[in-house]
Amino acid sequence: MEALATLFATRLVAALPFLDRATGIARLLTKKEQDGEEAITVKLPIPVSFTAEDCDQNDRYLVPDAQNVGILFFEDGGTGQVLNRDTPSALGMRFSAMRLLLWVNTELLDGPLTEAMLLLAVEQALWIGQHKNVGDFASLYTTYTSLPAETSLFGRYSFATETPLLLPPYRVLGLDLRSQYQLTSACQMQPLPGVKDPSPC
Repeated sequence: MEALATLFATRLVAALPFLDRATGIARLLTKKEQDGEEAITVKLPIPVSFTAEDCDQNDRYLVPDAQNVGILFFEDGGTGQVLNRDTPSALGMRFSAMRLLLWVNTELLDGPLTEAMLLLAVEQALWIGQHKNVGDFASLYTTYTSLPAETSLFGRYSFATETPLLLPPYRVLGLDLRSQYQLTSACQMQPLPGVKDPSPC
């Protein structure tokens, strides 16, 4: 899952020139902060690769800010084996579900960005509807469901109710992705070792 999300993030960084903060899978950071005399619980997305030190220094790395142009991350939706006994070609196939979340500060762009332009760029970068062999993935095939462009996309995070930066003219995009693939290492499995011949000759 992490490897696929990282591949997708790399592709999207190349396709969307306005991204200045992007990562593969993000995890939920929950912590206490003081609000005056009251301690409140804050929930933030952070790159899964962040260490404790990274979190202390920059726990708002994926939180929209008027100084940022574009932020992209993925939420883990689970991975499993494709179970379809009627289709022999499905043997060894796996699936991954992810949610792509994208925020764009259109105020800092040098031209218009329509939803159609954005979706087309994402579709091409993620090979939507195409079979691809790339890196560790064979027969990679991805589809998506588009989600309403609302603040609720970020509803599990504290900033969703605290900032106007999720409302127009800022743009948000949410896609539920489902990918099927085989791992190339599974296709090229090495034979297992046998028992040594006890004979000295």
